[in-house]
Amino acid sequence: MATLTARPDRLFRNILIGVGLGASTGLVFGELVAPLRFASDGFLRLLQVNVLPFVVGSLIVGFGSCPAATVRTIAGYAGRLLFPIWMAGLLLVMCVPLALPPWEGAPVFAAHQTVAPVKWIEVYVPANVFSALAGNMIPAVVVFSILAGLALGQVTGPHKHTLLQAIGAFNDAMARVSRLVIQLTPFGLFAVAAVTAGETHPEAFLRLQVWVVVYAGLTLVLVFWLLPGLVTVMTPLRYREVVGTFRSALITAFAAGDAFVVLPLIAENVKTLVRENENETATGGSDTMVDLVAPMLFNFPHVGKVVTLGFLPFGAWFIGQSLSPGQFGALAGAGFLSLFGNINAAVPFLLDILRLPADLFSLFAASAVVNSRIGALSSTMHNACLALLIAMAVAGKVQWRVRRILGLAGAGGALILVFLLGTRTLFAAVLPSGAGMEVTAVTLRPPLVTVRPSSWSLDEAGPAAGTRLDVITNRGTLRAGYFTDAMPWSYLDGQGQPIGHDIEAAHALAFELGVQLELHPIARGTEAQALALGRIDILMGGFGISVSRARVLEFSHPYAEEALGLLVRDFDRSRFSTLTGHGDGRGLLVAVRTVDSAFELRRAWPEAVFLDYESTVEVLDRPDVRVIEMPLDRAFYWSRTRVEFSAVAPPELRGSVMLGYGLPAGEPHWRNLVNAWVDARRARGLLADAYDYWVLGSALQHRRARWSVVRDVFGWAP
Repeated sequence: MATLTARPDRLFRNILIGVGLGASTGLVFGELVAPLRFASDGFLRLLQVNVLPFVVGSLIVGFGSCPAATVRTIAGYAGRLLFPIWMAGLLLVMCVPLALPPWEGAPVFAAHQTVAPVKWIEVYVPANVFSALAGNMIPAVVVFSILAGLALGQVTGPHKHTLLQAIGAFNDAMARVSRLVIQLTPFGLFAVAAVTAGETHPEAFLRLQVWVVVYAGLTLVLVFWLLPGLVTVMTPLRYREVVGTFRSALITAFAAGDAFVVLPLIAENVKTLVRENENETATGGSDTMVDLVAPMLFNFPHVGKVVTLGFLPFGAWFIGQSLSPGQFGALAGAGFLSLFGNINAAVPFLLDILRLPADLFSLFAASAVVNSRIGALSSTMHNACLALLIAMAVAGKVQWRVRRILGLAGAGGALILVFLLGTRTLFAAVLPSGAGMEVTAVTLRPPLVTVRPSSWSLDEAGPAAGTRLDVITNRGTLRAGYFTDAMPWSYLDGQGQPIGHDIEAAHALAFELGVQLELHPIARGTEAQALALGRIDILMGGFGISVSRARVLEFSHPYAEEALGLLVRDFDRSRFSTLTGHGDGRGLLVAVRTVDSAFELRRAWPEAVFLDYESTVEVLDRPDVRVIEMPLDRAFYWSRTRVEFSAVAPPELRGSVMLGYGLPAGEPHWRNLVNAWVDARRARGLLADAYDYWVLGSALQHRRARWSVVRDVFGWAP
């Protein structure tokens, strides 16, 4: 017995050593550990290699060999245990605001993300079990296995016994695979921990530190107090036995970020505890019971997943709002039911239900780097403790000691209350207003030239026709006009300074000409006059090419193309993802850009009221405007700065706008030079690079290499 005990202890010690060495390696070498990703990914895949076959075999044997009365008994125990645990999780969600310090809110800047709707029939109804197995559709695989097991249970004759023996032998083989793989766990988790520590940027968690701490604290109380405590007050088992038996599974699930991969190990650990506490006259049926219960429980929401709903009150707090009692009611109802699907599909759905900005989903996705591992820890302990309780109940080893259960709940509630209020006090003290909440501003990239104040005056005579290039050279400055609201092409940053794709291009053009730069904000509709008078020499601000504009000024060669899209209020984005479904548009007020004809919109909604607009700011704050038509890239940028809006791209909206630089009429030499400059930038890849940086958003996603000892302390790496 001492030898059997020593081997798990040695394995547990080796796992801790592997994780510790891996994390240290990642901190020392930073992103230089990237080659270890091959070993990390390979180990995580190896952990999963036998899990689905184990689930299928266990459920078929379990349901095929268990009498119907036993199945009903299991369902009864599972219902009596799961429901109060779920309710405890929902109660914790309602308490999350207690941990949130006073905060006036922050804007959410995030790339637009669309999550595909859940196809519930495909998730739960296995039309093709092989497709479900290949696609890792666990609920569908479980449904098939249950149906197959129930059908096998009704079969009579010797063939049933033979088939059950064969599948049972297959299950034993899968369990042996788990035991073989677990011996490699210290080495595999070394690679996993090294890659995670080496490639994770700490600054990614600055905005989420409150939520990460709250979720981690609540979940850890559940994992190490309430769940194992419930087992100890209802069974003869001691706390040390429960936690000690499952510790290797807990660490593996946490490091891998996936509780599914330790499902066979959970089953083996539960069997061990049940065997040790069975009566001498027991028949050994507990093994079959555990093989049946453990895979089934995995398909129900675990308590840590329920606590994940706490992100919704955190998200409201993050933008300076709070959920009303009615919203909390909607969260408890719709939120809990949505947890039976994918959490990444549930959160966008709940954001819509609660009328919170959809861009908050990007914060949830960022927090998943840490919280998914904590969730895996919670799932492992939840499934292990419930499987253990059900198996012990069937074995007659469970007693419903109401007084002790209430004592456990009271002590846990006090512990949670202290944690929540302590967290609120701590963050109120250490976090200044807005600390860590802002997104690093994008900056202009070199080459940059000196920007001079405007030298133009009303008394200045306009340049003679055909001399503009000479005037620019003799003056020593290039006068570039821009719009202040044409994101991402030209706009004002938080300090009121012009910035954007075309502002950077103006610097590049002035650098090529060897002159300094003057930047002139231009009112829409005055472009041709400003060019003719010499107030500006070129208009660089996301200027769309159109026939009407070409009558009064000239255009350079196109340098970009913008697909058309819509800017709508956040909770309307699903309704306007297509132009159909709104009838003839009666009652819709649609703002359209004057330069665009909006043929598709007018054809789809003939009875809608269309409002021409020049400046986006004019229509953003009008509550009667349901839809604003604009280039899709600009809609994305507006959705980042105004969280109550979202950009959508209906498939019926197929138009686009070509962008060119506005030039004064009658200046062939100046036009030829600008055209040559545009063509040269395209050939050298500079246009594509600028488009990626400013329009596609790589400027917002750029991060420096993660801090590491070898780079930042010793300077041994670039």
